[in-house]
Amino acid sequence: MSSTFSSRITVLFIAMLGTAASQAQVTYTAGDILVGFQATGGTGAGNNYVYNLGQGSSFRSATAAVNAATIGADLAEVYGTNWFTRTDLLWTIAGVRTNATFGAEASSVVNGDPARTLYISKGASGLGTSTPNSTLASGAVGTGATRMMDAQSGFRTLNGTLERTATPGSGGRGVIQGTGDINSWSSRVDNTPFTIFTSNVKQAFGTAGALSYLDLYRILGRNDLAGIVEPAGVGVSVLQGTFTINTAGNIRFEPPVTASGYDAWADSFSLVGADRAFDVDLDGDGLDNGTEFVVGGHPRSGADGDKFPTLSAGAGVAEFVFRRVDASAYLTSVAEYDADLLGPWTTAINGVGGVSVNVVNDGFAVGVDRVTVRIPVTGPVQFVRLRVAP
Repeated sequence: MSSTFSSRITVLFIAMLGTAASQAQVTYTAGDILVGFQATGGTGAGNNYVYNLGQGSSFRSATAAVNAATIGADLAEVYGTNWFTRTDLLWTIAGVRTNATFGAEASSVVNGDPARTLYISKGASGLGTSTPNSTLASGAVGTGATRMMDAQSGFRTLNGTLERTATPGSGGRGVIQGTGDINSWSSRVDNTPFTIFTSNVKQAFGTAGALSYLDLYRILGRNDLAGIVEPAGVGVSVLQGTFTINTAGNIRFEPPVTASGYDAWADSFSLVGADRAFDVDLDGDGLDNGTEFVVGGHPRSGADGDKFPTLSAGAGVAEFVFRRVDASAYLTSVAEYDADLLGPWTTAINGVGGVSVNVVNDGFAVGVDRVTVRIPVTGPVQFVRLRVAP
């Protein structure tokens, strides 16, 4: 009898150890970023739900949308089936590989990220719509990195009042933790203790729309090491893309929309507001922004004389030559001619009315074509102009 009783005790003890081990097992690698959920009241107010999204650098380098997680069942378990419509439920994304300031770790670059590379979210109303955080001092970035290391420690380890339970469908990547532990998500990643940020790193649910948005920013604590991918100024928030979550709990990452054409050109000269208008001439040189873009000019230099179209005449033909950068080929860039400036202006079309239009690829420089338009001169005067339109 005693032997049988002892055997049952042993079996029960082993089963309990097995359960504890499975609950304590969390998938985490240095450099992963975490998404955390917390309720300020109601169902689940005493618990955080935290999920590991994977390496921050993989989202930084993403060139296409990434389906990052499906955690609707977990969120419903912790916060109720109405979690998406609750205005008292918030989510945040943050992570850091290391907060080291001395030694080999502090001088290492892993997956393009140096030490104290902080990934942090900011509430947005759409893809990339938030305003970047103000530039932070290197020491402030270090403080943020330390706070995030603490939160990651709370995610990985079981201690004190911190609770961890297996969550449905999380595959070892999600935990439910109590809010009272010093390193819980709600204690460490918040605007009160996380004072280096001047604006909300969180987003509340319950707003209109089928998606909730968090823009993701990358902030470097140092930028003086070889191997850093996309180096930026120390403490400068650089948008990496946007995380969205829908009513089913599907989390998706959308890389930033890459500007092209005129927008990319305007961005390269930091044109904003009224200065960005297609038809404004900022430097007063006679070339508006749209034309500056086409001919490869500088909108603020006032010294683009060599970029102007040229006009010459001989043997009854006016020859009009202009530059056209490849990136502007999608625009309407045409020569127009008239005998008296009063109009109407006639568009020069190759093969129409004796007009010829010849394009020499890279005729001025690599990526800058030479467009030559020859127009018959039928009167004593011929005026020719370059018209550029979106």
